[in-house]
Amino acid sequence: MVTPSPQAANSQKVEEGNAPTSELKNSLSSAFKAARTKAVTFKRTNAISNSIQDVGQRLVQEQQAQEAKQQKTQVKQSFRKRAFNQDTLEKVWFEYVIQVKRQNVSPLIVLLLEDSPVKLVGETQINVSLTNPMQVQQFQQLKPQLHNFLKDQLQNDYITLDAQVVEVKEGKRLYTQAEKYNYLKEKYPILDEMRSLLGFELDG
Repeated sequence: MVTPSPQAANSQKVEEGNAPTSELKNSLSSAFKAARTKAVTFKRTNAISNSIQDVGQRLVQEQQAQEAKQQKTQVKQSFRKRAFNQDTLEKVWFEYVIQVKRQNVSPLIVLLLEDSPVKLVGETQINVSLTNPMQVQQFQQLKPQLHNFLKDQLQNDYITLDAQVVEVKEGKRLYTQAEKYNYLKEKYPILDEMRSLLGFELDG
């Protein structure tokens, strides 16, 4: 029987002890390489993703800017500015009064529109003369609808509409429909023409 020398035994122990260490190093090296590869891939993926997002955001911003520009152009082109005079204003005003009557609104609103003088100042300023603050409140309620009606019927988007309280001198009170009509006809001569065209009859 051959007995190994002490040096050979020690060499064998060193080799046996080094084997796991070498395997561990190789394993760690492989794991490090794999992790580094994943990190590089992740960075590249993020860079590509961010680049795509940036391009997408730029495209959206450019599209929004283009749409805003088109809207401004359309709005600018859509402004109407047809000239009109006092007679045309009064005719359209009473068309609105007739429309309001058909809607069965408050008689106070109808009376306000019928009795309140309307005057064209300059080219587009329309002033309405009221007799008391309560009428001002009533007028403010119907102003948006009336304002849009005047713009559409007169084909002018530059029209401004304002109301002011004016002092009214005491005079003869009007009781009958005929008296009220004659009073309004003096202020708005075109009213008689409209009544004839529409076939309205006075109740007395």
